[in-house]
Amino acid sequence: MNLLLRKCFNSNLAPIAFGLCAFLLVVGPRVLNVQNVAWLSSGDPAAHYLGWAFFRKSPWTFPIGLNPSYGLELSSSIVYSDSNPLLAFLFKPFDLILPATFQYFGFWLLACFLLQAWFGWKIAGLFCESTNARLAATGLFVFSPPMMWRLNGHLNLVAHFQILAALYLTLARSLPSRPAKWIALLAVAALTHSYLLAMVGALWFFNLLQRVFDRVTPLRSAGLEFVIAVAVTLLVAWQAGYFVVSNDLAAGGFGYYRMNLLALLDPSGWSYVLKDIPESPGEYEGFNYLGLGVILLGVFAIPVLLKTPTLLSAKILRFRFLFIVFVLLSLFAISHNIGIASKEFDIPMPDWFLRIAGIFRSSGRMYWPVFYGILMAMVYFVVRGYPTVGTRLLIIAIILQIVDAHSAYSKIRANLMIPASRLVDSSLTNSDLNLAATHRLKARWIQPSNVSENWKTIASFAVTNGLSTDAVYLARVSSVALAEARSNAQRILTYGLFERDSIYFFDETSFRSILIRGPRPTDLLTNVGGLHVLVPGWKECRLCPNLGEEAALPRWTPGKRMLTNDGGEGSNYLGSGWSNPEKWGNWSDGSTAELIIPLGDRIPESLTIEWFAFVSKAHPKQSVEVVIGGMSIRKFEVTSPDRNIVEIEIPRSAIDSNGYDRRLPVQFKLSNSVSPLALGISDDSRNLGIGILALTVH
Repeated sequence: MNLLLRKCFNSNLAPIAFGLCAFLLVVGPRVLNVQNVAWLSSGDPAAHYLGWAFFRKSPWTFPIGLNPSYGLELSSSIVYSDSNPLLAFLFKPFDLILPATFQYFGFWLLACFLLQAWFGWKIAGLFCESTNARLAATGLFVFSPPMMWRLNGHLNLVAHFQILAALYLTLARSLPSRPAKWIALLAVAALTHSYLLAMVGALWFFNLLQRVFDRVTPLRSAGLEFVIAVAVTLLVAWQAGYFVVSNDLAAGGFGYYRMNLLALLDPSGWSYVLKDIPESPGEYEGFNYLGLGVILLGVFAIPVLLKTPTLLSAKILRFRFLFIVFVLLSLFAISHNIGIASKEFDIPMPDWFLRIAGIFRSSGRMYWPVFYGILMAMVYFVVRGYPTVGTRLLIIAIILQIVDAHSAYSKIRANLMIPASRLVDSSLTNSDLNLAATHRLKARWIQPSNVSENWKTIASFAVTNGLSTDAVYLARVSSVALAEARSNAQRILTYGLFERDSIYFFDETSFRSILIRGPRPTDLLTNVGGLHVLVPGWKECRLCPNLGEEAALPRWTPGKRMLTNDGGEGSNYLGSGWSNPEKWGNWSDGSTAELIIPLGDRIPESLTIEWFAFVSKAHPKQSVEVVIGGMSIRKFEVTSPDRNIVEIEIPRSAIDSNGYDRRLPVQFKLSNSVSPLALGISDDSRNLGIGILALTVH
C-alpha cells in the first residue's frame, strides 16, 4: 500500500501540489472569487474582463466569437479583447445561471500554474531519475520569470504550459496518438492567444519535419496530419473571430518590442543580487531573465560541456529541427533592430518583411520556447555531469530562484490580492445617469477611437446598464471601420443628429464643438462624474431627475483679451476648422475656420483678432474673407507671418439675420490655405491658413 501511495504521489500529486503552492504563494486565493473583479480593474485585465462581460450578454453569432456589443461599428471578436475565447465559449451558454458579475480569469491562472507544473514534471522525467531532482526541476519551470512577469497584465500569456506541452510532444520518444495531441494543442493555443499559437505552430511544424526525416512518420501520414492540423486550426481561428480584422493585423512596433541580447542576464528588478542592465523602453516585451537559480546551474553546466562537447552536439544532431526553430525564433525575437544593453544596431529590411513581421510586433515574446530549451539544457547537463550532487544543485537552484526574486513576486501578489469588488469602475455607479440608460441601447464616445481616455469608465457603465458601446480597448481595430465611425461622428456633431437610443460622451474638442453650436432644445448637455454627457430628448421628460447643471458657453466680458491656447478662455469659442490647441494658440486647418460668439444680454459690436499667418517665400500671402451671420463683411490679404491685429466690425444686420439662434458664427474663409508638406517645409499635412492667438469681444 505504501509503495502504491508513493507511486501515485510521484506520478500525479507531486507536480499538482507544487503548482498549487506556487499559485497561492505568488497569486493568492482572492482571484478565485468569481465575483471579485477589483484585480481586473486597470490596464489590459480590464479589457479582458469587459470584453467577456459584453460577450456573455451578446446574442449568439456566426462565427461564434463575434462580440458586436463591444465596439458597435468598431466591434471585432472575443479574440481581440484578449478575453480567453477558450473559457468564454465554455461559460457563455450558462450566462443565465451565472452571477451578474462573473470572472473566470482567477481559475485560468490556477490552471496555468497547475499545468505548468504538470508539463514541467513530464519534461523533467525525460532526464531526471531521482524524484527529488525531478521535483526541483519542475519548480524551475514553474518559477520561470517570463511566465510570472505576465501576471502583471497579459493573463492569457501566462499559459506557458502550452509551450512546455509542445516541447514534451517534441522530445518524448514513444508517445501514442502524437498527431492527435498536436492537433488538440494547436486548437487550444488558437483559443488562447495568437502568439502562443505561432510558437506552438512553429514547434509542431518542425517536429513534423523531424519525424519525416527520421522516418518515424511516413510522408503520406505526415501530409494527412498537416492538412488536418491546418484545417482544424483555421476552423477554430475562424470561429474565434481571428479573421474579422484581416486587413489590419500588422501594427507598428516590430524592432521596438524586441529582446535585448543581454536579456537572459538582465533581472529588470527581479533580483536582489544581480544589478539591472540598461535597456531600451520597449524591451520589456523581451523580458527573458533566467533567474539566479538557473544562472547558477549554467555555471555548473559549462564545465560539463567543455569536458564532453560531444554530449551537446549529439543532442543538437538528434533534435536538429528543434534547434533550427530555436535559431529562427531567436532571430525574430532579437529583430532587425538589435539591442545590446542600451545600444542599438539597425539592419535595413524590406518593407514587405516589416509589414508581415508587424503582425507579431512584440517579437521579444517569441523567445519563450528557446528560454525553456535553455532551462532544459541546464538541468540535463547538471544531472548528467554531477550524478552524485546534481539533485542537491537543483534543490539549491530552485531555492535561489524563489528567494532572489521574492520582491517581484511580492509586488505581483500585492496587485492581485487587493480588496474584492464587483465593479471594474464605479465612476458613474451612483449617478442618475443609470436611470437615463434605462430606455437607451448604446453608449457612444465621440470621437470614436481605440483605447480612448475614458474607455473603461464608459464601457463599465454600458455593460452595467445593458448597453452596447464603442468605447473599447482592442488589440486590433479595422482602420476602415474606424474611419467610417469617425466620419459619422463628425456628421452627428456638425448637424446635431444625435440618436434618441444613445447616450453620448465627448472628448474635450468634441464637447467644445457641440457646446459652441448648442444642442437641440430638448437635449441635455451636462457633466456627470467628470465626463461630458449629452442625453437626447431628456428635457422632454418632466418627471426625470436633474442629471446635473446644463453646460453652456461662458459669457464673454467686453474688452477682455482671451487667449485661444490650450486651456485658454478663448478656446471655448473656437468652432469647426481649427486644429488641436497648442501652447501658443491654434492653427486653422482647412479652407474655413469658425468662431462662435454667444448672444446674451450684451450685443457684440466688434472683434479684435490677434493671429499669425502661414506665409513664406513659397507661399507669400494668405487670402482671408470674414463672414458673419452669413454676410460677407471683409476681404483682405495677409503677407506678414508675424502677429497681426485685426479689428472686425459686427453689423447689427448680421446679428439680426441670425434670427433666433443665440450663437453668432464668425467664419474665416481661407481660399489658399496650404500644408507645410505640400510646400516641402515639413511633414505637417494640415492645411494651414491663420493661427489665432487671442480674441477680444467689444
